[in-house]
Amino acid sequence: MKITVHRGAEEVGGNTIELQSGESRILLDYGAPLPKIDPVTNKSVYPTPEEIVLNIPGLYADGTRPLDGIVISHNHGDHYGGLIPKPVDPAVPVWMTAAMEELIRISGKMPRDATELRATIKHYRKGVPFTVGAFKLTAYLMDHSAPEAFAFLIEAEGKRLIYTGDYRKHGNKRAAFQQFLEADLGPIDLMLTEGTQSTVLSGPTQQQVLQDIESLVNGREGAVYVMCSGQDLDVITSLSEIAQAHGRYLAIDGYIALVLETLKDQVKRDSGVELQIPGLGDEHLKIIDAPATAKIARHRQNSPPARVRRRLRPHAASPGGLEVGERQPQAANSGRAHLFAVLAGEIR
Repeated sequence: MKITVHRGAEEVGGNTIELQSGESRILLDYGAPLPKIDPVTNKSVYPTPEEIVLNIPGLYADGTRPLDGIVISHNHGDHYGGLIPKPVDPAVPVWMTAAMEELIRISGKMPRDATELRATIKHYRKGVPFTVGAFKLTAYLMDHSAPEAFAFLIEAEGKRLIYTGDYRKHGNKRAAFQQFLEADLGPIDLMLTEGTQSTVLSGPTQQQVLQDIESLVNGREGAVYVMCSGQDLDVITSLSEIAQAHGRYLAIDGYIALVLETLKDQVKRDSGVELQIPGLGDEHLKIIDAPATAKIARHRQNSPPARVRRRLRPHAASPGGLEVGERQPQAANSGRAHLFAVLAGEIR
């Protein structure tokens, strides 16, 4: 088996790793490089399409034997963003979960220069072995800020290797990481992992960060604003719990509402599991609908996100219709304004 790291060894993110067994070749992730900070302006400089696209034989329709597949570990741009600027060869299947596909498609419609995921998509599922070319893969759920992130046991030529993807052990899915550590994976010949935090011996856990947020909310009047990823469901769910505990509403934008409801629907269809995350039926949830959200319904009228948005409309308020002084009924005598707003997602 031959392993080639095309990108990610010299920088954080942009992971693209090729595995070859005989004539069979696959990629583990096809990520875009992360933005760099301009030392003069101190502003983020995003990579150009030309900087994102890699010239790997068989990745595009270049007359060579197509790759047998691309396996995406999770839906963060530094792991799938290479798929966006230029469509890969349709003969190259791109493997991800059904939930990842929907979330990538939602995110692609949010910016003003909306992008589309154009690829032959196939779905894998947690714990169910699947075959890509000469490789047998099994996905294991990991703890990460993405809604779903997976490590893989990969088998070929009598060799067994682990690709961890991104992971942590201090988030809300830390039990999943512990299950991965305790799984009977058998003898492993090699582990591929990202070393971004390898020199950081300790730091605050997610629980400690949220405790700091709650200490800021406790006893404070008026609105509290939080900036976070609109797909970090661990944080948003924890903020929902904090809002309830302190008699506040949680105000989210339409993008976050689409992410929450789409993921709940997709996971229930796939596994029958009811995700314990905020939803449209929660009395303490307020949704700010904005023009950017409507683009999804226009572009994909019969898609799951479009159907979710039709359900969302009765619950939505215009940005100007959300009064900071309004209070939850049960908190009416507490002297505290209601609003606990998560600002994330939409580019207006």
